[in-house]
Amino acid sequence: MSDGGDHTRLLVSCPTEQLDEAVRLAKLVLQKPDFPQDQFDKLKTQAVNSLVAELASPTTVADRETSKLLYGDTPLGRSSTPESLESITLQDVKDYYAKVYHPQEAILMVQGDVTSERGQKLAHELIDGDWANAKSGLPEAPKLDLPPRPTKRTVVLVDNPGAPQAAIKMGVPAYTVASDEKFAGSLANQILSGGIESRIMRYVRAEKGLAYFAHGVFMPGRVAGAFVGQTGTPVDKAADAISAMFEVFEKMRQADVTDVELADAKRRVAGGMVMQMQTIGQQADRRLEGILNGYPADYYDKYAQRVSEVTADQIKSAMEKYVDPKVMQIVVVAPAEQSREKLGALGEVKVEPMPGKTRAGGK
Repeated sequence: MSDGGDHTRLLVSCPTEQLDEAVRLAKLVLQKPDFPQDQFDKLKTQAVNSLVAELASPTTVADRETSKLLYGDTPLGRSSTPESLESITLQDVKDYYAKVYHPQEAILMVQGDVTSERGQKLAHELIDGDWANAKSGLPEAPKLDLPPRPTKRTVVLVDNPGAPQAAIKMGVPAYTVASDEKFAGSLANQILSGGIESRIMRYVRAEKGLAYFAHGVFMPGRVAGAFVGQTGTPVDKAADAISAMFEVFEKMRQADVTDVELADAKRRVAGGMVMQMQTIGQQADRRLEGILNGYPADYYDKYAQRVSEVTADQIKSAMEKYVDPKVMQIVVVAPAEQSREKLGALGEVKVEPMPGKTRAGGK
């Protein structure tokens, strides 16, 4: 069972000859979960300890702080804390399960060596009796009062004393999966960040020697999307690395990509989609994604065609519209004493404490 962010799912994968037993077990999980207290306590302790360890990771902290800047005090911008995890009770879990796991508005997908008739029979076996007829008590969707698009650059410096490297992440709001701009955006991603020969890697890594890795990509979601950039570099090179990435973004905003870049990106993006639909599990994931995103039934059949129709001007327009360095929200996790002055050239710097070290120090 896994949480897909804005949906939950139960995934069962098994050999065809074991399908009946798999369905029986899945039915028990769905309809008669027992939630043992000892297992809950164990998993809760593991989750808290894991999160404490993650909060010592500069990359994790940069991710969390960037989400906060982009999405504010909404479910998309908030992150778990050790305290919030510790406050969860077994009854909270049971209440959540009762609200969320029910057949109303559920999508049941059977993929593989199964006939339509058997698939329908299995569906009736999974969803039957009192559970199928119970009132769902669907929880209200959370209100996503997203912050307005930023009008100026923000620089947040998370103080990580003694660290030899700076973890850098930046972002700005962009389109959602409902926008056809995603086709141009996927090609922009490939040209900017698709391997060692991409624009960012050629300039930031090969030419400038500022970082081992760097990327900038559009990341559309169902209710919000963003363009995000990320890299890591020696502490004294953080401002230079950010400026170098900005240079790459600006060139994409100011001029069309070349014919060679465009043709290569189209081949790789279309081919990548085909490669991501080779297994039964991958095909099921794509079908579910299409349903949840409201895509037409032939969306993936026509995906390569839609990609092939993207023009250089559409890529430039998407970059111009969304990827403006002047309003980029930037997070740098690095020692403040060595970083603050140079980062000040990019804008006003707000210094915050490293959460993992703050907790360890008992402050």
